[in-house]
Amino acid sequence: MTKLLDNRSQGRVGEELWSHITDGSRLSILTRAFSICAYLELESRLKRIGELRLLLSHNDQPTSRSNDTRCSVPGLVGGEGDRRFRNSLQLTYVARACAGW
Repeated sequence: MTKLLDNRSQGRVGEELWSHITDGSRLSILTRAFSICAYLELESRLKRIGELRLLLSHNDQPTSRSNDTRCSVPGLVGGEGDRRFRNSLQLTYVARACAGW
């Protein structure tokens, strides 16, 4: 099944993943934003998948101070809506758990 989700009118990514991931699921995600806070919310489900393809698109816009085009992942530690998670979590622990996954 292929769906385009936008966390607005097209559906919420987390809810869709939660309701459809089963043991051995195959999952392909293309995104420009990835949040380790969202990973933590879905961790128990994500550990059940059999195959994952995660493509994080490159932010190829140079910074205003240089011509630096290093890859960045917007929202890696969450956005404004994730503030309560950032304030209550040990981000290093969550980041390591996510990287290990």
